[in-house]
Amino acid sequence: MERNWQWTRLAAIGVAVGVLLAGIACGDDDMGDDDNDSGASSADQAVGVPAAGGVPGESGPNPPASNILDRKIIFSAQMTLSVENISNAFSDVTRLATGAGGYVEGSSFTNADDPQARTALLTLRVPADRYQDTLAGLRSLTGGSVKSESSKSSEVTEEYTDLQSRQRNLERTEQQYLALLGQAATITDILIVQDRLDGVRGQIEQIQGRLNALDDLADLATIDVTLTPVPPLAANGGSDGPKPVIDAFVDAWAWFTEASGYVLVGVAVVAVAAIFLALPAGIVLAVMLVVRRVRAPGTLST
Repeated sequence: MERNWQWTRLAAIGVAVGVLLAGIACGDDDMGDDDNDSGASSADQAVGVPAAGGVPGESGPNPPASNILDRKIIFSAQMTLSVENISNAFSDVTRLATGAGGYVEGSSFTNADDPQARTALLTLRVPADRYQDTLAGLRSLTGGSVKSESSKSSEVTEEYTDLQSRQRNLERTEQQYLALLGQAATITDILIVQDRLDGVRGQIEQIQGRLNALDDLADLATIDVTLTPVPPLAANGGSDGPKPVIDAFVDAWAWFTEASGYVLVGVAVVAVAAIFLALPAGIVLAVMLVVRRVRAPGTLST
């Protein structure tokens, strides 16, 4: 009789676990209807699940509509600046980020041994409400000019809300598993419920990690900044003393050389043409001289 009672208890626990699993599978669909209810069930109140429109972990009246409709938007931008001094610009960009309440998440240098080819890469994280101010500060950086700039924004409010709903549903399921765990009387029952409980807890932690990541991305905008050196001529502004005069002589010599080449080509063409024209003209002239000499009177007697 006792053995039959144990089998009956195991079957009851198995049915309860099956019902909970079915509740997890359809939880997302049911959650939308639950959130529209005017009040929370007694089980929800026991585990601290908020009423419709509430935030997990909070109780009492619903928060203001401005909190419910709070949008989650992720801002990011990429900017390339041409600067006269990489080291100074690097320091200026760092101060600009910290002054806005942010920080430099990462940075690197390339071609560090060659000042003319050195570049710097910085990833800035600044509060979203200082995002536009930081971009404006980068555009007006002393000794720099913007070579390229791009920005984008993506809204993740829908994803964030869906994750919150799934988390509340899983937390409710977790509380039910904990209640079953307290009623389990055998090691087998405990192991079965504990295994299910660990699975639900893992899903809750995974969702919480994604929510934390979205919070971080929405609260702090990301700006990737690339610093490149200004070309030497542009950096000196073309006022290097005698250098423009030397450039003028070089340009004049190049022009003279090119013009001389054209003249030589023309002379060669004329010379070749003269050679080809002089030969038949000489033959014709010789024939004419012979004919005149033959026709001249007294030529034969002499």
